[in-house]
Amino acid sequence: MEEGTLSILRRGTTYQVRYASNDPYAPDRQPQTCPDAATLDTLLQHLGAEATTITQACTTVQHGGLAVFCMRLSPAQIQAYFPLITTPETSREAAAPWWRTRGGSGMLSQEGVVRPCWSSRRRNAAN
Repeated sequence: MEEGTLSILRRGTTYQVRYASNDPYAPDRQPQTCPDAATLDTLLQHLGAEATTITQACTTVQHGGLAVFCMRLSPAQIQAYFPLITTPETSREAAAPWWRTRGGSGMLSQEGVVRPCWSSRRRNAAN
């Protein structure tokens, strides 16, 4: 079981449920979208939320608030309802500085300090 935080927000006519692990090194997860309050209620029941928590969360978000509460979920529940985000932005390469991934080292000195490709002195000297 993994401890984390569920947050629920109403977006127009739908409800968005997000899960965030309490482990700061855990990967980000996709949110779950519920088309109506009944679906939200069912999702929270499947995740193991208590009836009073479900009632309070639904009331809070129906009145425009943000419901946030702690949950303990199994790895199977996390994967089933909140799959990993699989966009290129989450890849290890995307997290690296641009000069390490795109061959942009021409503007960096050995110390990693940005330096211009040309100086105004060189340009004026050529004229």
